[in-house]
Amino acid sequence: MRQKRWLELVKDYNCEILYHPGKANVVADTLSRKVAHSAALITKQAPLLRDFERAQIAVLVGEVTSQLAQLSVQPTLRQRIIVTQLNDPYLVEKRLLAEAGQGEEFSISSDDGLTFD
Repeated sequence: MRQKRWLELVKDYNCEILYHPGKANVVADTLSRKVAHSAALITKQAPLLRDFERAQIAVLVGEVTSQLAQLSVQPTLRQRIIVTQLNDPYLVEKRLLAEAGQGEEFSISSDDGLTFD
């Protein structure tokens, strides 16, 4: 959009725009790349943060040894399902049968969740 407005302004004049890439224009190239890079980071971080919030992902920084950052992802939805299963009388009964080896439809997963086979 901005370039279109500039083009409309410049088209009324008889001028020639010269661009010198590489070593002849090192400072301008560096500055323009830096601005574009920063703008890309800003525009890409906002949707990523919204996705994290929607998925209820918390970014926790633990003890850092030789890394710059550490991302710990924990499935909170799965944990909430397991806690809710413990409060459901029907599923508590199915859990007891599965633990006793009598439940053919259900089994207990490694994270203590009741799964339907």
